[in-house]
Formats: sequence, structure tokens, C-alpha cells
Amino acid sequence: MIRWYKIGMELVFSGEGLPLARELEREGKHVFLDMKLLDIPNTVARAVSNISRLGVSMTTIHAYPQTMRAAADAAS
Repeated sequence: MIRWYKIGMELVFSGEGLPLARELEREGKHVFLDMKLLDIPNTVARAVSNISRLGVSMTTIHAYPQTMRAAADAAS
């Protein structure tokens, strides 16, 4: 039984990835949204806040320590 799904940027930007992530989460699956976020702290924080509302289990962030802190704060 598959419980974890990885959704990459290609699928997200095609317009199908976020609806799929929502559907999988509603079905009780775990979703790894592989976005590789890299930007200034406020932008990454807003993106992580939006991602956390999807209910996904994980996402990727490529960032400096202050951006990582902003992302962690936004996820909670």
C-alpha cells in the first residue's frame, strides 16, 4: 500500500499538482511537495504558510538560516 507521494514543481506548475495534493491528503496519504523554495525570508514564509494550509507532510526549502526560521514559524 502506497502512503507517501512526491509532487514536484513540474506537476504543481502544470496546474494539477495542488489539487492532487489536496485529494491525496483527504484520502489520508502523506504528500511531499518538492518545491525547493529559495527566496527572501518573507516570501518563503508566505509560501510555507500557504503550503501548510494544504495539509502536506513535507516540502523542501533551500535557504539561509534566517529564511529557515521564517519558514518554520510560518508552518506552525
